[in-house]
Parts: sequence; C-alpha cells; structure tokens
Amino acid sequence: MERETEVKGGEVAQAPRGLGNFGATVSGLQPDAEEGVIGKEQWHAIHERRAVRVSVSAIAREFDLDRKTVRGCLRQAEWTPYRRQISVATVLDAHRAWLEERAPQVGYSARILHQELRLQRGFTGSYETVKLAVRPLRTEANIASLTQRRFETGPGEQAQVDWGQITVCLGGERVKVHVFVMTLGYSRRGYAEGFLSERMPDLLAAHERAFAHFGGRCESLLYDRMRTVVLGSTRDDETGQRRPRLNATFEAFARHWGFTPRLCQPYRAQTKGKVESGVKYVKRNFVPGRTFIDLEDFNGQLASWLAEVADLRIHGTTHQRPIDRFAVRIQPVDATAW
Repeated sequence: MERETEVKGGEVAQAPRGLGNFGATVSGLQPDAEEGVIGKEQWHAIHERRAVRVSVSAIAREFDLDRKTVRGCLRQAEWTPYRRQISVATVLDAHRAWLEERAPQVGYSARILHQELRLQRGFTGSYETVKLAVRPLRTEANIASLTQRRFETGPGEQAQVDWGQITVCLGGERVKVHVFVMTLGYSRRGYAEGFLSERMPDLLAAHERAFAHFGGRCESLLYDRMRTVVLGSTRDDETGQRRPRLNATFEAFARHWGFTPRLCQPYRAQTKGKVESGVKYVKRNFVPGRTFIDLEDFNGQLASWLAEVADLRIHGTTHQRPIDRFAVRIQPVDATAW
C-alpha cells in the first residue's frame, strides 16, 4: 500500500485535521449531541470502514469528525437521525413555518426576527423566546455548512479518481482524448494518462499504471458514479436501505489490489474536489500551446510534465510541493502482479 508522508528533520508530519470537533465550532451544540449529527450514509460508511479494521483515528480524519463522534457512532446499533429540539414556547407555534423560512434570510438574527414578528405578525412574546427558537435553526445550518467543507485525509488513506475530456490535435487531426487522473489526497501528487475511451479495460489499465507510478495504492479510492464502477443500487434485505451495486468486474479488481472503492453521494460530485482540481490543472497547464504526433506522444509529454512541472509546483492548498509531501511506501503492491 502506498503511503504518503512529509518528513521534516527526521519527523513525520501529520496531515491537517481540518475541522475535527463540531462542538468547538458550532454555537449551541453540546459535545454529547455530536453523535446525532451523523447522516445515514455516513453512519453506514463509518461502520463499513471499521469492519475492515480501519482505526478510529483514521476514520475520524477521513470523515472530518472528532474521534469521540466516531466512537459514539460505532456504539450505535442502528442509525438515529438528528432531531432539532422544538421550542417550549407554544406562543411561537403559529409562526413556526415563517420563522424557519425567514431566519436564513437575516443570518439567524434573533433580534431582527423578534422585531419583524412584532411589527408584521402581531407577535406578543419576548425576545428570549425567539432567541431560544432560533438557536437550533442556526445550529442545524452550521452543521450543514460544515459537512460541505473539504476534509483532509492522512497519508496513504485516500486517492480520488476521475476522467476529463479534452480535444487536441493528434497528427493533424482533432481527436477527443479521455484523460484519466488519480490524485493522492494527502500530498496532492497526481497521475494522468490519455486514452481514446473510458471503457473498463482503459480504466483498469490506468489504475495499474497509476499504482506503478506511485509504487503502491491508498486504502480507499473515491469515485463519482461512473458506469464502469457502479451499476446502480440494491436494497439491503436486513436494513431495507438501498446500497450502491458495484460493477462486478471492478469490484473483483478492487479486491485483487486490496483497496476500498468509495462513491460520492448522489449529486455531490464536488466531494472529490481534489481530483476535479487535478483534471482542470491538466487541461489548463499541460495542454495549451502543445502539439502531438499521436496518443503515445501525448502521454510521453504528459509524463514529463507530471515529473517536471506538476510534482514540483507549490500547491495552492498545502503550500508545499506534492513531491515533497509524497510518500514512503509502507505496504507496496506486489510488483510481479503488474
């Protein structure tokens, strides 16, 4: 397994934790309430990661959660949804729908909401009543905002995979090239290769050459719902929940190489933002101004660009060169299996 580390003065630096503890960030949320903010899909994903013996600390980094939250989730026999507490002030019940719609528009300001309730809706209750009703609304909005923020993974934990399409001139003819990109989550070091299609043989060959390039593979790889990876969903007989149904060929490939495929949530492809940025970087930095004899020449120039430019740039997020944050291999894949 490929593992990335950053070495400074003989010490291994850990990946940024990002937002580790909701309780330290979200106003009005008590530490004991953290367990309730885990979504259903995330709850299942955490239990699946633990089932394959991933450590609590690694899971916490992967999902940008506090370790106490992960432990609490693992103690739960079944997922229970977060429930916003209802204000005890029944005087507000008639205005509840208005309050939930208006609060985000005024930045959850209880003072403004109280003024508008009195002037526009004949409300006779106190400011304190409105403040108590707004607090859980603000908390819920903050939680939703936090779950959309980019999370950082530790060395060797995750890589992200995607395709990009670019039309270039190969030997005087305009051809659409499908560019496979794999980006390592911790170092942001990338691998890219051009193909004439995105069929299964191309996808598998690209993975194997990426593993060879990095000298190994991460524990998990993140994908959007491309047909070569996932065919749809199936209902779990025990839980009744729908689960992704992986393409059997790809699932066997993942077992062979020992990594766990993970999927973006539906309509949330932005969760693989690291590789999305990698695809854009190839398009905007590598392609402009170049000419190519054929696809082999395209990939030869691309390999040189990866080594001479992409690996050596100062990354905008990490503020370090990807090659410097990259890795030592702790469990390299079997070279005889290439």
